[in-house]
Amino acid sequence: MATMNSMNGGALWPRTAREPGGQQLPAGFEEAELELRQQPAGHWSMALELGLALDEPASDSLQEGLAEPAADTLLPLAAAAPRPPWKFERKAFYQGYARVFSKLDARQTEGLNELLGAAEADTELTDLRWLAYMLATVQHECAGTWRPIEEYGKGAGRPYGKPVVVVDPQGKKYRNVYYGRGYVQLTWKSNYEKLGKLLGNRLLYEPKLALQPVIAYRIMSLGMRRRLFTGKKLGDYLRQGKTDYVNARRIINALDQAQKLAKNAVQLEKLLRSSLVSEARQPAGGLLASTAVAAGKASAQYQDESKWLAMFDGSPRLSWDGLELNRKAERSQTADGFNIPVKHEPQLLRWSKGDASTLKWRPQGITGSREAGSPERARWLVISWYGRKEADNAQRGARISLLDYVPDSPSHLRYRHVLLVQNAANRENPELFHLPDGAPAYQQHAGFAPVTVHAGGIAWVGNLLYVADTTLGLRVFDLTRLHPAVEDSTGNRCGREGGAMYAFNYRYVLPQVGYYRMKGTAPHSFVSVGSSGDERCLWTGQYLQKATQGTPMLFAWRLQPDGHIETSGPLAELQPNDGGGRAYNMQGAYHAAGASWLSVTGRSAYKGSTARLITQAEKAKGVRWRWPHGAEDLYLEADTNTLWCLTEYTAGESPGERFVFGASLPSYGANLHPAA
Repeated sequence: MATMNSMNGGALWPRTAREPGGQQLPAGFEEAELELRQQPAGHWSMALELGLALDEPASDSLQEGLAEPAADTLLPLAAAAPRPPWKFERKAFYQGYARVFSKLDARQTEGLNELLGAAEADTELTDLRWLAYMLATVQHECAGTWRPIEEYGKGAGRPYGKPVVVVDPQGKKYRNVYYGRGYVQLTWKSNYEKLGKLLGNRLLYEPKLALQPVIAYRIMSLGMRRRLFTGKKLGDYLRQGKTDYVNARRIINALDQAQKLAKNAVQLEKLLRSSLVSEARQPAGGLLASTAVAAGKASAQYQDESKWLAMFDGSPRLSWDGLELNRKAERSQTADGFNIPVKHEPQLLRWSKGDASTLKWRPQGITGSREAGSPERARWLVISWYGRKEADNAQRGARISLLDYVPDSPSHLRYRHVLLVQNAANRENPELFHLPDGAPAYQQHAGFAPVTVHAGGIAWVGNLLYVADTTLGLRVFDLTRLHPAVEDSTGNRCGREGGAMYAFNYRYVLPQVGYYRMKGTAPHSFVSVGSSGDERCLWTGQYLQKATQGTPMLFAWRLQPDGHIETSGPLAELQPNDGGGRAYNMQGAYHAAGASWLSVTGRSAYKGSTARLITQAEKAKGVRWRWPHGAEDLYLEADTNTLWCLTEYTAGESPGERFVFGASLPSYGANLHPAA
């Protein structure tokens, strides 16, 4: 029974997914957030234990364009030197797991992969036995699914199982039941509210966030390492000279099933040790460190899928000039949350009403025809979206918006959504097609299927569109292969049936022509075109949260004349600095001529936003600038030196609105090298 104290005496973590129980938070925990900044220097360690961001002042004292105090000026307690990240050879691990326990199906493998990936980056895990026992705990508490799960019965008959109405800051009402969710179950409204504040998310209003593996992992890792559940921690039972897997159960639930978990932990420890192949790369230095990548550490493999495109034979390949752009964006001077000062020459484009407010889709990546390296092209902006599982829309995968940005064009600021599609045969490969549990069913025909990726970043090179795939690497599309689809009154069909192509009622589809499977550089959160030295490159970057204690990196992949990347490995890697340390929560990046521009989120609130633009000259600390709330990917329109970005949240979800915006790149510092 994982226990924590709470102001209302309610349960934070119930006994298991099957047997919830009521417990409380440790004394003083509820005051941590309020009192943290009032404590003397010796008390800042609580913030480190809870994973709070303290690298910025709580007040509106952030100076526009001035570097903020480094984190170590706020955190005087010296932390133990973190270990380099671990790396586990998956094939060896899963073969051993099948021999000791049983063979995992695709869904179980995906869930366990997420846990192993989080642990590899979590350098606070300094003992493999800690990870072994955490895995044994998840294996038991989540009934072998290896996924965060909901409490069986969903709180029925429990005191916390009654619906509660909550109202968000924008006045929107939600009717939620706060039953157990996650790897280590979370219950009661007050605890969802408290954890939501500590993690900086909307957990109170969207309790299903507790089922996201990243959030569930943070709760488990912090709780088991820092005695937040029962007053016991991993180090009490697993340390130098002591291995007591039986009593380690007291961290969660007295000695319930202690012998079973101990036996499983022993086996999992053996599997982890036998599959630990090396310590992953750990770049030195706290500033922007540019180094060559060691041979064999990272690489990419391209899979050409062009043969399947024969299914489009007989379907016209459409010219962009003839597209029916059925929606209209508008240029504006103001919007809620648009906080960029006039001196940065800001530009603002607002979506049509429906796209500005939809909760079914979230915009993520941005690129344009000027990034493609073809000045004669018309000026287009391209924005990627993903279908949200929280809004029962994940089955539609990802789409892009094609926005005409030519000032004198008859279709100026008009745009259209296009569905991304892939070979329907890829549905049999969980690496290429995966839907969350509970995703609504749809009618799948032959030929093509949706592309189920987060699409956190996109880049246009020649005729190719690169779309970031978080775990796999990069999906590749040919922008000359736009094809028409037919009207579908059901809006629920995808694929080719007879001579008709259906795409959830989208008018156009863009098929995937290949993909890059990248090794050693995940997560692939975003992508952009830039340079490294004199080489034109495609940059991929990592979104990592602070609680993982990992090192967010950028990787440069040399571009070849045909627009593809060299697969031997990255040309260079960068460890960006946000002015106070590692650049956590990177949503997008542009790098050229030795300087970086980063779009980051999750900082302290300032001018209505927790996002920042980070500018960093070579071998210097980053400088933080105000940036709209919910900011995402970056794209440099090189011929105008406009740095484009976008926000993802609707007006009902955040302090601001959803829009596309740009700013003058040179206005952010003469100390930076000119953009390439």
